[in-house]
Amino acid sequence: MKNIILGLILYLSAGASVAEQAPPVELTPPLPKEAYASCAALDGALFVDGIPPEVGLTLHSRPRMNAIVTAVLPSSATGVVKGKCKRRLHNLWCQVTWGCLQGYARTVFLREGDRSDPLQLGQVSGVPVDRFLMLYSAPDESATQAVAISPTARVSVVGCVASAGDQEWCAVVWGDKTGWTRKQYLQF
Repeated sequence: MKNIILGLILYLSAGASVAEQAPPVELTPPLPKEAYASCAALDGALFVDGIPPEVGLTLHSRPRMNAIVTAVLPSSATGVVKGKCKRRLHNLWCQVTWGCLQGYARTVFLREGDRSDPLQLGQVSGVPVDRFLMLYSAPDESATQAVAISPTARVSVVGCVASAGDQEWCAVVWGDKTGWTRKQYLQF
């Protein structure tokens, strides 16, 4: 636990901001081997998705980003067990357990189903740095604008579809924001 908190303090003191991704830190607490026998089995239906391999999914003591980080799940974690869930602002947070690690995680980075079909990581491109990329509520420019995101953002691509006018649209996740954007603005 001290390693996780120390790593986060060093990360923030270097001028970084806390997003969903935490710095690489030791992912397992230094416990004797016999202590792990009492940990929960890795038999949950969820897996971590949409997090780059070099970082992990932060678990928090409460369902909010400014709560204490209790653990960091690796981006490849499978068998995550979901408990009670709470909505906080526009985020759905659930209590999760992965072995001996427990805490609240945002569900946008947890998926159920086949790990062989993970979200793709993409990079926004082709948007001037003084502009924003609009995410829409549906794959159509006449749909409601959901949110504007950074022209340099890294996003998780859920999937893409063709729409009227032979334009391809992709559903993306950026932090706790979701929406549709034209595929021409993404590299993945």
